[in-house]
Amino acid sequence: MAGGLEALIGKTIRKVMNALKSVDYAFIGGVAVYAHGYRRSTEDADVGICAPIRSLGALMERGGFRYKGGIRFLDPETGVTVDLFRVPRKFLPFLQHPESKILDSFEVPVIPPEMLLAMKMRAGRGKDEADVIELHKRHLKYDARRVSRWLADLEAAGDKGVRKRFDALKERAKRELRDQKRMEEEQLRDDGSEE
Repeated sequence: MAGGLEALIGKTIRKVMNALKSVDYAFIGGVAVYAHGYRRSTEDADVGICAPIRSLGALMERGGFRYKGGIRFLDPETGVTVDLFRVPRKFLPFLQHPESKILDSFEVPVIPPEMLLAMKMRAGRGKDEADVIELHKRHLKYDARRVSRWLADLEAAGDKGVRKRFDALKERAKRELRDQKRMEEEQLRDDGSEE
């Protein structure tokens, strides 16, 4: 999706939107990260749902997708994988009323930034933590109290230290922004002294 939504992913996103138009859903993962300001590539489309995946299989198949097992569907036309993730019921309001973001030339329903940050911290992989840093560097606006509550829920469920990791990632983003600004200022000074 670098430099604009890649044609194949974009085509698959539109097909998902058409297939699931009768249910509550929102894009999560890389598509949501892209929509919230960090323009990075992704190879699949992750979709958050509350309905049982089995009940959505027929909708996806009628929409032109092939069931690959588990949570995975394939768009045979583009080769792009679509994963359906069942999200906790408490997130249902965010699927019923997702944020609408323009991706290239069309509107896409995505989860709000608070839910995205909490999901990234729950996943805890290196690329998810990199997404949290990059979103903060792009001055993502979100309700910090809501994120804090959801991170507290994750800690209560056994993800010890998640709030501390989140705070460390926010600080790292601030540090990287300061370092970037300092380097740019030094470059300007160096460019000015060469004249």
